[in-house]
Amino acid sequence: MVRVIALVAVLFGLWLALSGKTDNVLLLTLGAVSSAGIAALAWRMGVLDSESLPLRILRPDGIWRYWGWLILETCKANIAVARIILSRDCDTRQRLFWIPSGQVSDLARAIYANSITLTPGTVSVDMDDDKILIHALSFEMCDSLEEMAQKIRKFDISTSKENQESEPLC
Repeated sequence: MVRVIALVAVLFGLWLALSGKTDNVLLLTLGAVSSAGIAALAWRMGVLDSESLPLRILRPDGIWRYWGWLILETCKANIAVARIILSRDCDTRQRLFWIPSGQVSDLARAIYANSITLTPGTVSVDMDDDKILIHALSFEMCDSLEEMAQKIRKFDISTSKENQESEPLC
């Protein structure tokens, strides 16, 4: 039941953020009813488990801290890409390479691959069970990938102690 209530809250919060309608009672009611309806349907279908709605990830030391770090890294990568584009010699030394993902759950692997793609200068091209194919604009673009993997591993829902150690990625 906690997952149903959490899903209603998340869906309604998303609806509210995307619509911006806070002054119309009818629209607020319809948004709340539709959020509750979707949560009830998901509960009835039996798809509300620990992987589809990981409540542990919403802790203050979980995804919220990671998002702040990712925004900062994205700004740094934007500056690095702008320097490459605006430089006179366009010697980028592009790379295509496989890195071990190091995450246990499918959700953490997806967050890792999407975070790599969100960071300017790097793109996740392909993904196997335990590795991700990355295209990087330059060698320096992969500097924060190991730190990114470690931060995601911290809030991975099924990480065990033996998976905390990993080899360097680049």
